[in-house]
Amino acid sequence: MSSKQNLWIQKKKKIILLIAAVMAVVLVVSFISFFKIEEENKEEEFKPYESMYNASRYFFRVFYPDDWDVSADPYGFFMDEEGLVLELFPLKKITSTPSATGSVSTNTPSPTVSESTSSATADPRAGMERNPDLTLKIYYKEYADIADKIAASKISDTENAAVATGTAVTDKHSAPVSLADLSEYLFDNFKKSHENAELEKTEYKYAEAKMHKGNSVEYCILPYTYIQNDIKMSGEMYVASRAMAYYVIFVEGTNSAFTRYNSVVGNIMHNLKFSVFDY
Repeated sequence: MSSKQNLWIQKKKKIILLIAAVMAVVLVVSFISFFKIEEENKEEEFKPYESMYNASRYFFRVFYPDDWDVSADPYGFFMDEEGLVLELFPLKKITSTPSATGSVSTNTPSPTVSESTSSATADPRAGMERNPDLTLKIYYKEYADIADKIAASKISDTENAAVATGTAVTDKHSAPVSLADLSEYLFDNFKKSHENAELEKTEYKYAEAKMHKGNSVEYCILPYTYIQNDIKMSGEMYVASRAMAYYVIFVEGTNSAFTRYNSVVGNIMHNLKFSVFDY
């Protein structure tokens, strides 16, 4: 009787061990599958859109979805004196009413502006017009004397500040100032410029600056909100740098539009690519 009990106990232990081993294998497989799916979802989330505008004169390319479009100078120059390269914006179905002449306004992007690489034969933007609720603007800025101004701003003593002038790094493969110092300086100036905001734009509030490392570009980002004509507006100011110039990017719109297009903007910014030179 005792030997039978011992035999049963041994079999029971083996069965328990076998069950435990099977469960361990199942858990490992599930664990691996979970992270594989997560990784695939992440890759899909940040997969570049097919349409692309190549701002070759200013050394970057931007990818955007079929229901967005670009406004830029037809010859690739600045759109204004501040260094605006392009405006990127979502589209919506045309809601324009017939004019006095009986014609209906349409939105047919110029091929020199909307340089799409989409493989679709039909124009995906036909029957669409600009949605004014949100705009993404990209500015190209040369360093000029900004590095010296940043160095001087970090020294309170006037005499020491004068000594700091001319200390910028001259290595062509390195930016003359770090991204952290550059963004801090630009963010501070942005805030100061809105301390006495005009009446239609008031109550500027800022969240803590954050960093984002995209596929090939690293950004420092300042989120902010303000009130315009009793409408809550949201925005983000991006700063990116390279050796020969830096970029300031504003994404701004109504709070509802900003929330609605948040994932699209995230994809656009994540996949923005510097071109031509590594530096």
